[in-house]
Amino acid sequence: MEIAATAAVASLTRNQALCLIPPMEADSELDAIAMDGAILVEPFADDPMVDRFFNSGIPVVSIGRVPGRDDIPFVDLHSYATALMVLNHLRDAGATKVALITGTQRRNSYLETEAAYTAFCENHSIPLTLVRVDEAGGETEAEQCCTALLADHPDLDALYVPVDAFASGATKAAKSLHRAVPETLRLATRYDGSRAKLADPPLTAVDLHLDELAKLAVDLLIQTIEGQTGRNLISPMPDLVPRQSSGQ
Repeated sequence: MEIAATAAVASLTRNQALCLIPPMEADSELDAIAMDGAILVEPFADDPMVDRFFNSGIPVVSIGRVPGRDDIPFVDLHSYATALMVLNHLRDAGATKVALITGTQRRNSYLETEAAYTAFCENHSIPLTLVRVDEAGGETEAEQCCTALLADHPDLDALYVPVDAFASGATKAAKSLHRAVPETLRLATRYDGSRAKLADPPLTAVDLHLDELAKLAVDLLIQTIEGQTGRNLISPMPDLVPRQSSGQ
């Protein structure tokens, strides 16, 4: 919604109107909506919505690279660099065994985060502990998965949980197992939204500069509609927002 709000304003300043379409199946009645182009937010590998728009001749750009589709212009989220930044922060804060919890859908941010985590573990001789949670299960399923993970691996002293809903579930799991945060378990997430700010304790997160990304996506889409070839605009690098959950 933060992206949508900024993109709507950016579109109006460029004499365009933005229509927010909720998650839906690719075979739904999208033809009822007349559109000049579409911005997709973090589509996953083989996402049918990408093919639906692309095959219909509707210009498409994405926030976050579309896995396996280098022909789709995108605004980069710098997910690999983001993951390394958070993981190194957890290590600098004193963590020795860090687990990663991502989603089952193959979004580029998950793929890059998992690749960064693998490299991080290899560089620091840390055993890989990776769990993937179904996004449809949200916070509840994440809590169940994190409870089982922490019970099976009591030596874990940090979790990087990029999806903020999953991070909320991880916080509840830690409390149910009486794992004090950050004294015995450090937590960090990616999106610096209300879940991170209002968590108990507040979660270390990342400022992705979504307002700037949304404006860039609007500009990129307009350029694509107009047939311009200078694509994949340079996006701002993320900034860490340290909070109590990581001991900072």
